[in-house]
Amino acid sequence: MPDARRARDARADEKYYDEEAYDDGSYEGDTDAADEYAEPRRRARAPARTRREEPPRREEASPTDIARAALEHIAGLTGKRTLGVTSLERSDDDWVVEVEVLEDSRIPSSGDILGLYRTRLGTDGTVMAFNRIRRYSRGRSDISEVA
Repeated sequence: MPDARRARDARADEKYYDEEAYDDGSYEGDTDAADEYAEPRRRARAPARTRREEPPRREEASPTDIARAALEHIAGLTGKRTLGVTSLERSDDDWVVEVEVLEDSRIPSSGDILGLYRTRLGTDGTVMAFNRIRRYSRGRSDISEVA
């Protein structure tokens, strides 16, 4: 008799593992067997944890995303063509980015007037502040940069 019981249990386990349970409570396979074994499966699932509702976190942008955002914001705010990012610095709560802007185009291009803008962006890429810190001719070198 114990052998017959083991064989019956083995067949039941086979049906239990052959059927797939779906999230909506439906099962694939023999419907009678699915109903018979549905309860143990539900008990085996981990109970859902209840958590306090946390405020949604703002995603932090990567340095590349911050640089692109700074270029777009400066171009939009000034209405002038941006040439590139010259500096990118991270602090605790924000990013400080310096962007070179073509202020006035001249012929030859060595006579162009460029501007250096500093902008402060939040960790999600929103503009917090910006200002022009310098204006210069493209052809002039900076004395402090010459070593």
